Amino acid sequence: MHKQTGIFTTIIVSTFLGIATFVKAEPVPVSHTDVGAIVVDFSDPFNPITSVGSTPFIYYRDNSSPSGAEISSAVMSFDVTGFNPDRLFSAVLDGTIYVNNSLDTGVRQIDIFAFGNDNGLIEISDAFLPLTSIGGTAYHPPADTSVPFNVDFADVARAIIRDGATHLGISFIPENLQAPSVLSSSDLPTLTIEQIPDSQFNLAPPIPGPTGLSFLSEPGEFVGAGQTEVYTPADGGFSFTRNYDNGVSFNYNGGIGGDWWSGDFAAPFEAELTPGIYTGATRFPFQEPEEPGLDFGGNGRGLNTLTGEFEVLLAEYALNGDVLRFHAYFTQIDPESGAPLYGQIRYNVPEPVLLPGDANRDGVVSADDYGSVQLNFGDTGDPGILGDANGDGVVSADDYGSVQLNFGATAGMGGVPVPEPATLSLLAIGGLVLLRRRRFDGAHHGRK
Repeated sequence: MHKQTGIFTTIIVSTFLGIATFVKAEPVPVSHTDVGAIVVDFSDPFNPITSVGSTPFIYYRDNSSPSGAEISSAVMSFDVTGFNPDRLFSAVLDGTIYVNNSLDTGVRQIDIFAFGNDNGLIEISDAFLPLTSIGGTAYHPPADTSVPFNVDFADVARAIIRDGATHLGISFIPENLQAPSVLSSSDLPTLTIEQIPDSQFNLAPPIPGPTGLSFLSEPGEFVGAGQTEVYTPADGGFSFTRNYDNGVSFNYNGGIGGDWWSGDFAAPFEAELTPGIYTGATRFPFQEPEEPGLDFGGNGRGLNTLTGEFEVLLAEYALNGDVLRFHAYFTQIDPESGAPLYGQIRYNVPEPVLLPGDANRDGVVSADDYGSVQLNFGDTGDPGILGDANGDGVVSADDYGSVQLNFGATAGMGGVPVPEPATLSLLAIGGLVLLRRRRFDGAHHGRK
């Protein structure tokens, strides 16, 4: 079984003099952003005086005016270009607020807000953008000289990015009069974003036969408890129904003393569940109307909240709506540990009719199939996965031989043509070149 660890792409957006970094294997600079303070003086509410400073002070001063006060808020901007809000799993703002003077002005309360920033620059207009609260912190000088904070605001970040913002702004706004605080230019807060990488559906274990359930639970994942399991009708009973969101639900019951599991899938806006990839799923049946619904649990274990995605490969229904055939892969993320569970569910799935040698499943055995074997080399799964030219469920050097042996065959042919001797020689040379290149380019470990 092809098992990939480190399933999250982790991006740390860290600001120090405007530098942001992308972290996957090692830090790589990706963009610049800005940090500073916006000072707004509301002494004259009809003509507020505003300015931008380079020092990120957090200050709220009463101007002794019945209608006015001066607020200086620290503002930061992070580049979130390229993030997919539907795959965003967490967004954690981590940092420290420091005392600007040690006067005992009581407890200092700092509220933290997020907003969409179009250009990544700190500007006066940012002070008048809609803000969404994401948390806050408090401390009491002189006993406290600083206070750390750690805020996860994934839902807000998803909404801001989904609305088209290229930069994510953060404002630190005080609640207390005469209570100056500051962000240190040598210790600025960092924003860490985790997002699920491109689909990892093929990591669920293969299922023998037309009906069954399998899952691979990574260490620390709660529902599957870090286990890998495969169930077929020989182990227990399966039932499939339509749920009230027009989706599909299933139950597996292993009988007295056996395991039991259930799962739910639903398309956005209660649309009929049809083949396709559904990203940005949240827990069924509590998902927002525009979100897919997903839930998998059993043996007394379930998640109150979750994120994930699923791919429906087959969904057939009777005229009365009953489920006739269903096949789906799914990925469910445990929010506490961040660990995933990869699952597969099959119901009356017909065995694929495979054309030997057709590694890319286009119905023709051609030179393109050598490329499919090379691209997917090392993958394992159900017979007939991409690159599996001989149908054994493993993409290996044997598949090059299957392409060569069946070269020129097409789907529906009654027989397989035998290549001319000269063609065989050329194909053998081509296969050796690909094998040699494959051995040299050893960094590829499977389909991403």
